[in-house]
Amino acid sequence: MTGGRTPVILIFSFPIRSTVSNVTFRDLEEFSKCPYRFRYARSESYVPAPSEFVDAVVHSVISRMNALRLTRGSVTEDEALEEFWDCWDESYGLHPPRFKDSSDRITHLHMGEDLVRTYVRMVSRYGSPRILMNDIHSVRQLPGGNGIRIDIDEVCMRGETVLLCRYVTDGLRTRTDMESDRSMNIALLWALYNIPGAEYAVACWRLLSTGTEFESPTDRGSLTRTAVDVGRDVGVLRAAVAFPPKACDLCPGCPVRSNCPRFAHADSLPEDPDSRSMDEGVRMVDAYRELEEKKRALKDRIAMLEERQRELSESIVGYADGHGYNAVNGSDCYVVVSHQKKVVLPEDKTDVIEHLKRSGSYERYSMVNYPRLRSDIMKGQTDAVLRNMAMVVPDDRLYLKRKS
Repeated sequence: MTGGRTPVILIFSFPIRSTVSNVTFRDLEEFSKCPYRFRYARSESYVPAPSEFVDAVVHSVISRMNALRLTRGSVTEDEALEEFWDCWDESYGLHPPRFKDSSDRITHLHMGEDLVRTYVRMVSRYGSPRILMNDIHSVRQLPGGNGIRIDIDEVCMRGETVLLCRYVTDGLRTRTDMESDRSMNIALLWALYNIPGAEYAVACWRLLSTGTEFESPTDRGSLTRTAVDVGRDVGVLRAAVAFPPKACDLCPGCPVRSNCPRFAHADSLPEDPDSRSMDEGVRMVDAYRELEEKKRALKDRIAMLEERQRELSESIVGYADGHGYNAVNGSDCYVVVSHQKKVVLPEDKTDVIEHLKRSGSYERYSMVNYPRLRSDIMKGQTDAVLRNMAMVVPDDRLYLKRKS
């Protein structure tokens, strides 16, 4: 493809130097997993991963080939591969990805070639219903006033049904994942409101890794609910003022790692264990860990002692009751046994609170755990409804005293 060829403009999953008003679904995913990576990915210094680079180049080729299909109906494998090679070379100069080495670059180049070949075979084998438009990049307004970018490879019509076709380069994506894809749901909603004559909307997934496709229908109700959820998430992102790093599944191989505050200290440490142990930060963290381990050991010991004390308390109460004693003596101290009662409120106090408000007693018992509430229940000074919500149970108490 030479001659009047227009410059390549790669459309990444998230645009380089995009503004927060131009939010993408990848932005939402990045922000929820690691706000720091999200912030970095929107800067000029962002370096795409090899898989992102291949996906962007392949979709650029698909966009141009679909434009030819609109005018003449078909494309050949040779012209699609020539377009791919030209796009690869030009894009590599503009957005060089972080390949491990030349062998890794060649591997991904061949991967992209295979994906393009599969695309040509699929459009030749399956064809498409009437193509209305292709390579759509628009903004869908959401409930709450926010907007989000949608990307559509093909828009087709089949009777009163609009089909949105998306070519998938990621061979690891599952069908369940694609059928619940929020970006496609919002795109389907966009199509229903913007394509004349569209009464129904169906997602058509074309998997370039396997050369297969499937369709997933949906309904307006579920699409509208998705729009509400996405609008809320976009609002949270746009309101964010802090972008702290957060450990997630994106950390291995993350392009931000060299600048990430979460890994900066670890990456600055020497490999030699002896030299590493002399680092001030390492010494402080090791000392902190030792204190945590000692605290944990003490908590376990205290819990064990409390359990043993509870068992002894029950034994002492049984011993005292069995002999008619009020107090049981030790070598230099004694224990007074007192049989009392206590009020136990339900764990879920919603009904208690609602009743207090209805009865006008909420201000008196401003906290449902307030001792006055238990005291009044014990004395029978509350209404029957509230008394029935609580339980009065035995409460045997031991008072340890030293002998005088």
